[in-house]
Amino acid sequence: MISHQLAAMASDWSVLVCNGLLQSLHFVPAAAFLRSHPPGAYTTTRTMDQASCLLLWERHMARLFQSMRLVAKEMPALYPKEIQHSSANWETGIKYKLQSSLQVGLVRSLELKNMNDELVISVLASGNTDNAEPCPQQKQSVCDLYVHISSHVVLPQVTPAHLAVMGPGRNLPLAKLSSWAKTRQILEQLRPRDATEVLLSKDGHKLLEGLLTNFFVVVNINPTKYEEGQQHSEDYLWENIEVQTAPLKEGVLPGVIRKLIIESFLERRIRFREVAPVWEDRHIWKEAFITSSLRLVQPVASVQAPSPWNANFIPEKWLQCHWERFKFEGSTKITEQIKDDIISRARMEGVSLQTLLTSST
Repeated sequence: MISHQLAAMASDWSVLVCNGLLQSLHFVPAAAFLRSHPPGAYTTTRTMDQASCLLLWERHMARLFQSMRLVAKEMPALYPKEIQHSSANWETGIKYKLQSSLQVGLVRSLELKNMNDELVISVLASGNTDNAEPCPQQKQSVCDLYVHISSHVVLPQVTPAHLAVMGPGRNLPLAKLSSWAKTRQILEQLRPRDATEVLLSKDGHKLLEGLLTNFFVVVNINPTKYEEGQQHSEDYLWENIEVQTAPLKEGVLPGVIRKLIIESFLERRIRFREVAPVWEDRHIWKEAFITSSLRLVQPVASVQAPSPWNANFIPEKWLQCHWERFKFEGSTKITEQIKDDIISRARMEGVSLQTLLTSST
């Protein structure tokens, strides 16, 4: 399945700003930008409502700082020791550079984008490496702060995702680290041609997350009682399902949308459990969806897994595998309701671009 069938497509321009200074207007995809710069913590979000609202900006900033502290602890060569601790001083400095960089980037991006397009905004706090050169025209202090902005074309209808179970999981799953853009390339190249996303798994049984997404399964907890095709009330549907997603302790990224969904479930008292969905339990799967800051909530049409499992993760073996496919044949009512709720919540916590452009740095 080709990439333009996904819910978003990139345009032919991008804007790159570093520490408040415009660096480039040449088109570079976000993944290529992350791969070509010194590694560090990063986060990605997008706009809504014709680029008038930036989604969950405060949550993304908190996520960036959390990742920076974890990376500083696990990879001390990248960041100064002061980042390991919660300190208003360094966070204030990052926020100042980010605000000025974001304003410069947004002004140019709003001039370049098509009327109905949205914007994708990636923020990279690039750390020190032996071969790294400092950001042009400005010396590195705590870190170099990059803002990469490109166009996001939202399709009128969301195309369901097709997933392939591969692996292994992330090395530093709790931190969103830009070097993952390089690490995941081999799986992106070896996934089956009809798959649009890879599901990570350490053992072929427990399903953790996608390369770019978190993974949720809606499980029918009364499989003998429920019959597909019958008319059921909304309450009946919610009473007889459980939503499952892998817990952080299994080694998954604590995504911003993942956290928002869990908060929604707890508030609405939806039956939910942080437990890794198991491939062998697919006969009781009712629906599934993946989440990310760009896709928000995307339904899953199929999941396929290799047989036998490639236990040593030898790249060549992925190409030789026999793949067993599970297709979701029923409706996506529950997924759609979850998506509507998350869009509403994300919009409520959004920040207007006008506010960002006029805020004092």
